[in-house]
Amino acid sequence: MEVAIYRLARHSAYLASFILAIPSANADDAPVSQQAEHEIHQVGSQEFAVDWLFDEAFDSNDWSTRWTVESQGPSVFVEQGELSIRREDSPKDQAGVTVWFNQDLPQNVIIIVDASTEPGDHACNLNFFVHAKELGNKPLEYKRTGAYKSYHEITNYLFTFTGGFMSGWTRARINPGFKLISEDESVYAEPGSSYELTIVCDRGDLSFYIDGELKHHFQEEALPGGRFGLRTWFSDVNYDRIRIGALANEKERL
Repeated sequence: MEVAIYRLARHSAYLASFILAIPSANADDAPVSQQAEHEIHQVGSQEFAVDWLFDEAFDSNDWSTRWTVESQGPSVFVEQGELSIRREDSPKDQAGVTVWFNQDLPQNVIIIVDASTEPGDHACNLNFFVHAKELGNKPLEYKRTGAYKSYHEITNYLFTFTGGFMSGWTRARINPGFKLISEDESVYAEPGSSYELTIVCDRGDLSFYIDGELKHHFQEEALPGGRFGLRTWFSDVNYDRIRIGALANEKERL
């Protein structure tokens, strides 16, 4: 699919600096390979030393070799450099979607997602699974329908940000068990808006930022590196760019 010139211009400077780690067909369970020197990246008032590992701009037809879709019904497609999810005619009880990155994350990681919500009467739901694994520390299996509760039964951190026709909130949980760790009901995901969403996991010290503003910061059990998933429900949303980096000295900790 041809990518618009403006999008290539926007991303080319970044892509020249980072090495894209593309999983091979027989290496889905390997951690993201570490190939870049660290830089200091600021989020809000915090600075993080990061070795950037992966930069996804959804500007090539092979995106589905890097991502796996579990959907109850909504469509998932790439167009003009964005991964888009659309409800189509899905009823609310069949409108869940998870899109998994096909490599394990390093345990101590920063993830930055540039996303947007479409105008309209929907949930504007931008959620994320981090360090997802099967019970018993086993590799994640792609065997679910996209139903939300099925992910509460496996190991993961879960960050939610929603709004639209609902009151709006952001929450942090840990699974299995859907345990609520932190919540903020003062935020609202607006239809037709863009957001930069940042997750930091550092040996059990977790942070979640919306447009550089810290919304959750807490300490929990340090989960081992697992899969990262884009999660949404009854929403029309787009993902423009996703960056994943290991926190400095992660190479010595792996």
